[in-house]
Amino acid sequence: MSNLFVKALKDRRGNAMVEFALVLPVILLMLGGLVDIGRLFYQAETLEKALRNGATFAARSELPLSQEAIEKTANLIKTGTLSGNGDPLLPGWQNGSGALDIETVSVPVMDPLGQQEMVPVIRLTATVPAQPLLPGVWALFGQENFTIEASHEQAYLGN
Repeated sequence: MSNLFVKALKDRRGNAMVEFALVLPVILLMLGGLVDIGRLFYQAETLEKALRNGATFAARSELPLSQEAIEKTANLIKTGTLSGNGDPLLPGWQNGSGALDIETVSVPVMDPLGQQEMVPVIRLTATVPAQPLLPGVWALFGQENFTIEASHEQAYLGN
């Protein structure tokens, strides 16, 4: 009987499988984290592009911005359409917890002759809650709520 026990201890055929079973959860956790981080970067880039498009649209509207122009700009940023019909570009816009600020400011600029003049600028600022694929995993590390913040400025272009 002890001969059989010694023989079993020397047999190394299952070691790789046991090591793989021990390492697999760590590998899957790392892969899931990388996919989630990639998704968060994608959401941030989508918000940046939406703000850029909204700022360009607003900069071509007549100043001061009318309520209709502000609503169309907000719709363009949130859904990608002027009418607001369609799915939100980011899942964080669905429940209305995101914030969007549209304002017109005057910025001093020096012209080629050295004279200072005030130029109207459209400034957009947005804060949207990020939606990770694996929110429970992030809670394990104390990172439950992510928000994506972005802003964009566009000089007034006129009609």
